[in-house]
Parts: sequence; structure tokens; C-alpha cells
Amino acid sequence: MVFELKANQNHETLAILTVLLYALALLILTLPVVLLAFGNWGLKNSPFGIKDALAIYAGWAYWLWLAVLVAGQFCCCSAH
Repeated sequence: MVFELKANQNHETLAILTVLLYALALLILTLPVVLLAFGNWGLKNSPFGIKDALAIYAGWAYWLWLAVLVAGQFCCCSAH
């Protein structure tokens, strides 16, 4: 019984760690991906720059998107 409890606790800890790393990866990769996709690389007359890319973090839609993805990851990781 004690072994099962410890194994379950380790599984929950690993699931939480996985979800946190997933959220951190999404947070970190958002900026480079947005800049690659929409940045002005001299090929178009777009004024889109780093300030515009950073403005994505200020929008509620970004945080909603992140919360939905993290919640889905948590559901996948915590399923026994």
C-alpha cells in the first residue's frame, strides 16, 4: 500500500513537471516563431518588429490559448 502511494505521488510529480516544462517551452518559443512568421526580413514592407511581437503576450487571447493547451497537456499526463 505504501509503495503504491509513493509510485502514485511520483507519477503526479512527473506529470506536473511535464506540464510546467510544456508551458515554459510554449512561452519561450512564441516570440521566435512569431518573428519568423510575421517579421520584416526585407522582403516586404511590413513594420512588424520585436515590439509588435512582444505585444502578443499582453493579449488575453494568447493566455487563453496557452491555458487551453496546458490544461489539455495536464489531462493527458494525469490520466492513469
